[in-house]
Amino acid sequence: MNNPYKNSRLRRLKRKSKLRYCIALLVGLPKFIVWLISLLIPRRATAKLMKWLSVLLMPFKRFVEFPRLWLSTRPWKLLLWALPLIATFAWVLSNTFLANNQTDDQKFGDYRKSLLSAAGTGDYEKAEFMSGKLFMSKAFGRDAQLLFAAMIAANENGNMPRRNVLLDRLTKELSYAPAHVWYARWLLSTGGGSNESFSQAIGHMNAAVKSSERPDDVRVQLASMYSQSGRQQKAIEILKEISDPDPPVLLMLSKTYLMVDDKDSAADVAVKLKNQLLLDDPEHKRFIPERIELYSILIDLPGAYDGVEESLGKLAESLERRVALNPKDEKLQGQLAMTNLVMANALLDKYDSNQRHKALRYLEKAMSNDQVAYAVSRVIHSLTELSASGSLSDVKIRAALADGEGVSVAHLLLGLSAWEKNLANEAKLHFDLAFSLEPASLMIAEYCALISAGSASAENAGAFRFSIQNEPIWNRSLRLLDLLQEIDESSMERNLHVRCLILADQQQWSTILDLLEPRLDSATEKYRPIFLRLLANAAYQAGNTKLAERYRNLLKEELEQQK
Repeated sequence: MNNPYKNSRLRRLKRKSKLRYCIALLVGLPKFIVWLISLLIPRRATAKLMKWLSVLLMPFKRFVEFPRLWLSTRPWKLLLWALPLIATFAWVLSNTFLANNQTDDQKFGDYRKSLLSAAGTGDYEKAEFMSGKLFMSKAFGRDAQLLFAAMIAANENGNMPRRNVLLDRLTKELSYAPAHVWYARWLLSTGGGSNESFSQAIGHMNAAVKSSERPDDVRVQLASMYSQSGRQQKAIEILKEISDPDPPVLLMLSKTYLMVDDKDSAADVAVKLKNQLLLDDPEHKRFIPERIELYSILIDLPGAYDGVEESLGKLAESLERRVALNPKDEKLQGQLAMTNLVMANALLDKYDSNQRHKALRYLEKAMSNDQVAYAVSRVIHSLTELSASGSLSDVKIRAALADGEGVSVAHLLLGLSAWEKNLANEAKLHFDLAFSLEPASLMIAEYCALISAGSASAENAGAFRFSIQNEPIWNRSLRLLDLLQEIDESSMERNLHVRCLILADQQQWSTILDLLEPRLDSATEKYRPIFLRLLANAAYQAGNTKLAERYRNLLKEELEQQK
């Protein structure tokens, strides 16, 4: 056996083409390795071995010779030009082969994911386009989740024929519970409160109860529909059918009992819920909103449970520790503020003046949170002489101020009281002090002005439409906003928003347009959509439909930019 790399043929190939020479070297490498091994074996044994190997390798010799012959005789330049066509042809053949051997799930899986993702993010045009692609496949004809997403997309895009076809398939053929629930809610929202629409909605909800894997969840929604339509007794019956009610269900049942003025049953359910929460979660880690609302109910049910203040105190301490560990968690901060507000309401119901003074301290803790600011404003409004149901006199408020309890709230209350008495300078002094202690005080005062104007605009307000000085109360509220803006000019946008809400309640549409149009371009990202919404409504109410449409388009563009 000779060295395969030392032959005249390989030398000639080296002179003709370097590329073919390199390929020939690679092809001859196995033979070279065999030659090296043969040097270690005696010549006679090597001859016998090569003879047997040549016999064994005879079928494979053609496979080696053919590529070598093909490589040595091809016109490489022409082959290089044809390479894109060959690659394209290979790609088409491979895709055709894969497509014919894929299932529908493999073929259309990406379309399905895109449809569900688009429907979940509100891109209904894309979702409906994807659904059209998927309807070509029979495999998805019974995919209830996919059909449900396609139905919602068709409804949002106004494609009612497709929506109705999909709805019939989901409700009649597949009996898909979420589709029954969705259509029931749609009937109630578009039926105008008619008995026929309500009956159809209840029929679909009952069908959802039968077909759902979690019927108790559907029963809760059914009870909510009955309760909202004024049929509380039926709602109570449905809620009592739930075998193992969780805290939200028990809370809903207690509130429904209160709607029918059955305070004894409401108290029994509330106490049962309190005991269940105490047993299942003594560390106050879960069901925080339910706990807060439960304690609000127990406050309104005297004698049902005497330890409301103590329980609220423990809940507040638990939330304060969690907020200290997660200072940026807005949800926890809102829950803590609401707990403090409920505690303040509980203490305000006490006859002891010391307890009422402590209530001001809890109001002060709650007022700085935007999530409960309006609720705090309603409580503070009820404590001032701006309301006919004032619970604290100026003397008692000054006593609380002397005790150091809720100082900023006390100054805020005294400022509102002074404003009602037309003592503008004294009111400004107290507002200044309240603002220096707690910047959120002015926001609460603005909301109090809004509440006062709204109460005076009610149909049953009667003589209370006017203040003691025979001036419309809504106009006095606007002047109060002027005073508050002098104290803090940085809150001009919030002040302007409240002012426009009061003017809208009085149907002063042209005034709203005059106020907001000059400030629209300089509005911040937070208030620009709010101002555009107010402008669109004011222009429409004023009869200028073109201007209203222009503001609606601007609002749509703004919301898309802020996504």
